[in-house]
Amino acid sequence: MSESKVVHFNLYRPDRSVFKSSKNDRSEVQIITCTNNDNCQLFQRGECACRKGLFGGSCQYGRSSKQQGFTRRARKYNAWCSEKKKIGSKSNLRNPFQNLSQKPVYWPV
Repeated sequence: MSESKVVHFNLYRPDRSVFKSSKNDRSEVQIITCTNNDNCQLFQRGECACRKGLFGGSCQYGRSSKQQGFTRRARKYNAWCSEKKKIGSKSNLRNPFQNLSQKPVYWPV
């Protein structure tokens, strides 16, 4: 089995959120790793089946993990966020099922 590589990384920081957030909201990181990204047709199109979307997501080669960090009141908040940022900065993968949920379906009458 080959080594898994980070293909998607998303860091949520409540202090930089567009929407109003509480001081008790925790930071969160989502990491998707894949062992078959060289041969995957979805990955070549910039998509990944492990992205959680309308239908959920699963792939036998990919693994999605989510970790919660500290609140912005904690001393270790900035240190935790900068430590997780070193893992990767890739957040350009799209959900492959996203197009199915956005296009209207017209049935013949």
